[in-house]
Amino acid sequence: MRSPTIICAIAARPDAGKRMRKDVPATRSRGWAWLTAGLSSAVLFAASLSPVPAAERLPDGEIATSATGDVAAAWFARPTTRYAHGILGDAIEAGSLVATTRDGRTIEAVLPETQVFEDLTPRLVDLDGDGSNEIVAVRSDVAKGAALAVYGLTDGELVERAAIPPIGRPSRWLNVAALADLDGDGRRDIAIVKTPHIGGTLEIYAWQDGRLRMRASRSGYSNHVIGSRDLDLAEVVSLEGAPALILPNAARAALEVVRVGPDTITPVARIALASRAVGSLRLSADGQSIELRLEDGRTVRTRLTQVEN
Repeated sequence: MRSPTIICAIAARPDAGKRMRKDVPATRSRGWAWLTAGLSSAVLFAASLSPVPAAERLPDGEIATSATGDVAAAWFARPTTRYAHGILGDAIEAGSLVATTRDGRTIEAVLPETQVFEDLTPRLVDLDGDGSNEIVAVRSDVAKGAALAVYGLTDGELVERAAIPPIGRPSRWLNVAALADLDGDGRRDIAIVKTPHIGGTLEIYAWQDGRLRMRASRSGYSNHVIGSRDLDLAEVVSLEGAPALILPNAARAALEVVRVGPDTITPVARIALASRAVGSLRLSADGQSIELRLEDGRTVRTRLTQVEN
């Protein structure tokens, strides 16, 4: 295993202290919408769509939109304090998921009183290439903790189509790390980190025949800081023409570079950090560098050389 070469170290950024998302940037006024194409993200827009129909939006959430597929937009709504976990900085979570269809209908899926969406912005993507969009979300049960859930349209209604079992106890959370083809087979995978604050486990799921199938798992990772609204501590890059996932280790003291096989997760490199990772891990425009905000307030930019397995 050989580590990539760091050829550029520290650069200050004026937005270092702000919450940013690489897949859903901060919404601008007057209806601006930004399109990004990070490898770890579905094609998403952040748009200031108003007025918001059906229900009040989650205050810190964004609206995800797609130019294709049956679901045109999705967001979390019905703010509630019925789950006092506060892992995202406050105790306000969402009680429903709202979607706007391509033909202009607005549909809402309301959770029971024992559940919330412990998430900020839905991930709107066609996972299997059938022309219909799926909505990927983190749904938490007040007694059993978080689960990865996939929603979609069925007979004109917005329903939960599949979910993994919840972690099994309250105040246990997971964070989505990537929605991308991680092994080069042409199909999108879903990468998550379960319990990213207490010895997190990286798990890779495939969406097949309307079900979530776990393909591989490996312990020792993190992609979130307790209390932070930055959910983007992971990125997918291309190394030697093949995808690789980059995310912090459990202590957030180094970045781990891993490759995903049909049923394996293999570490291939490690990038040591001078301070712990806290957020805004993103790929440069040319695909050759990554940027990461550190706990000491600096942003480190690392250029990746080829990594040999």
